[in-house]
Amino acid sequence: TIRREPPVLPRLHGRLDFAQHYLIAAALAANGGSRLANALGLAKEEEDAKRGSGFSFTDLAADRAGAMLGERLLGSDAATIQQRLAQARQDQDLMPNFTELPEFMSADEFARRFGAVGSSRYQAVIVEIDNRLLRHPILGAQR
Repeated sequence: TIRREPPVLPRLHGRLDFAQHYLIAAALAANGGSRLANALGLAKEEEDAKRGSGFSFTDLAADRAGAMLGERLLGSDAATIQQRLAQARQDQDLMPNFTELPEFMSADEFARRFGAVGSSRYQAVIVEIDNRLLRHPILGAQR
C-alpha cells in the first residue's frame, strides 16, 4: 500500500479563499500584468454578488495583494522580494489582514451600501486597500 500524506491546503489569515485569491492573482499578474489580474478578480466578485457567496472586499484585497506580488517578482528588485518572501514567518508577512472589510454582499446590498463599482464609496475602500498594500514591506517596498 502506498501511504500518502493528507493534502496541505495553504491558508492566509486562517482562510483558504485568501490564499487562493492571492496565489492566482500573483500568477495572473506575473503572466499578464496586474491590470488583468485585478480585472478578473473584480469580475469574479461581481459574479459572486449575483449568483455566489456575495461581493467581498476581503477577496478583492487578496487579489490586489497577489497582483502586486506578481508584478514585484518580475521587477528589477525581484531578488530582494524573493529574499523577503523566504524570510516570511507569518501571514502578515505576506499580506495585511483585511478580514474587517465588508463581504458576503448580494448585488442589492452592494448597491445599497456602495452604489456601483467605481462610485466614490467603492473607490474609498479600494484606496484604503491600496494604501495598506503600499505600506506593506514586501508588496509596497520601494522599487
